[in-house]
Amino acid sequence: MRDGEVLGAGDPGALDALFGSASEIGALRGLAEAYQRFGWLAADLDPLGLQPRHEVPDLDPALYGLPDTDAVPLREAYCGSIGWEIGHLQDAERRAWLAARAEATYTADPSGQTRALDLIARGELLEATFDRRMPGAKTFGLSGAEGYLVLLDKVLEAGRRQGLDHAIMGGMHRGRLTQMGLVFGKPLARIIADAMGTPEFPEDLGASSDSPYHMGWEGEAVTRAGSIRVWIAPHPSHLSVVAPVGSGFARAARDEGKAVLALALHTDAAFAGQGVNAELLQLSALAPYDVGGTVHLILNNQVGFTTGAAEARTARSSTDLAKLIEAPVLHVNGDDPDAIQRVADTAVAYRAAFGADIVVELLTYRRKGHNEIDQPRFTQPALYRAIDALPPLSARYGIKIGQSADMTPFKAALDDAFAAAKDWRPNAVPEAPGLTADIETQMLQPVETGVDAPTLRRLGAHFTETPVHITPHPKVSEFLANRRAAITAGEEIDWATAEALAFASLADTGTPVRLGGQDSVRGAFTQRHLNVHCQATDATWHPLDHLNAPVDIFNTPLTENAVLGFEYGYSVARPDVLNIWEAQFGDFLNVAQAIFDQFIICGEDRWLFRSGLVLLLPHGVDGGGPDHATAHPE
Repeated sequence: MRDGEVLGAGDPGALDALFGSASEIGALRGLAEAYQRFGWLAADLDPLGLQPRHEVPDLDPALYGLPDTDAVPLREAYCGSIGWEIGHLQDAERRAWLAARAEATYTADPSGQTRALDLIARGELLEATFDRRMPGAKTFGLSGAEGYLVLLDKVLEAGRRQGLDHAIMGGMHRGRLTQMGLVFGKPLARIIADAMGTPEFPEDLGASSDSPYHMGWEGEAVTRAGSIRVWIAPHPSHLSVVAPVGSGFARAARDEGKAVLALALHTDAAFAGQGVNAELLQLSALAPYDVGGTVHLILNNQVGFTTGAAEARTARSSTDLAKLIEAPVLHVNGDDPDAIQRVADTAVAYRAAFGADIVVELLTYRRKGHNEIDQPRFTQPALYRAIDALPPLSARYGIKIGQSADMTPFKAALDDAFAAAKDWRPNAVPEAPGLTADIETQMLQPVETGVDAPTLRRLGAHFTETPVHITPHPKVSEFLANRRAAITAGEEIDWATAEALAFASLADTGTPVRLGGQDSVRGAFTQRHLNVHCQATDATWHPLDHLNAPVDIFNTPLTENAVLGFEYGYSVARPDVLNIWEAQFGDFLNVAQAIFDQFIICGEDRWLFRSGLVLLLPHGVDGGGPDHATAHPE
């Protein structure tokens, strides 16, 4: 390298001005690409110093015929407290954009440092106060991973600076109460009351509610850039199933014209271990599921309950799943708040620039067990010797930046919150129609339905008369002609024709329709044909377009779990839409059983979620054996 320059990987042409030798330029580019692929393996990511910093042969400059001095700037850029894992990206523009961010000079913002120190110190004090004043209470605290507060706060701030006014996320229970109180704006007295066992809902409502660290929240998060509306989905213990629910909610908000930042909060064990995450990543850039990119924030505390990484996965990193869609991964040392703020800014900027997913993995530790009464030293003695020897992060970071955090006002606020929590009660009965005493009577009341025949014939003509520029397959032409004849005569209307008339009549009167499923556009039984392909040009005609509301019918990947979770989240956010998920065969619902058990069946009872999601679960005795003829009553 010349004059201390960092290799301009974001602008490869800049090398030509620095070097005259084509071979030297090629060698430097090869070394830079090696650092983009492998530099994170040699980065300083583990705050405990237990994980080895790897010697990676590909990073040896001698391998490229270069002196060690040429590698120094690259080591500084790629092997510090941030591990930039970007070499797997095949898109040269995205990779160059990230490389330029990695190699740029970074100076921490002093006011951001002050805020970070304050957040960390508040997190430590809040959880220490919980331990002292609520001994034995399970809060699944954040203690040891206070840097995650800095990460969340900075991501929200960066989104707000971009003009985004809603942050929508599926979360986790690790540090949930602390995140709620210090980042997401939930009143401390209410959080403390929840943790003390005060019911979230009025007792006469009849709702079962849920554990406080499972509950969701909607409110205002105050950042240095201003307030941003946050919505956090409630979640079950099998927590990764909430990620598609949050994504569906985010898509619904985007469809309503809101400027949305989609987030997914994960733990390392769940992200690596639960297949719904792979399904959701595979949906991320497909048109019916696009949310403008999701920022995935993984809290890696190096142990899942009692299971270490060597037992938890085959992959080298908990984030390797992200390579499925070539999402960049920014690994960061959880005890370096300056680096944390840098990756937060980068992640939100990347999402804005490319509308794509990005993953941030915060490498940290857990000072207590899986919950506050669990003893982790039974199974991880070496890990906890290192943790016990480490002073609080606020003390170490305060020394680094030459500041101290005055917790006197916050301690007083906590005392006030504990006092107020003793008398906290829900002050209003939330709306929960499914829990009203006369719900069965209401559901059995007759409802007048129907559309007059002239309207049905008009709509039938709309979706059976092929435009002149479309030449359908002969059998599709015959299908449309038979459908048109049946509607004109008002006789022999089959199920699929009645369904098309129902969709059209709803859209005609202003109700949007969203139907997704496996091969649902044509229909698994060749019964629907709501997207007609021209045999001459391969152009398509959507028969239910150009009505007064959209009819969005689409095929989905061959998956059920994430898709159904997504549609459930969408249905909660958009009760004005007829939202339908169709299984290719009804027994395919078994693969999405967690969504049924954890959300669809009990969502209103646990969280007051209201969903009008319609499930189409076709069955048939067609010689296919028991797999597709399960005798379910659906």
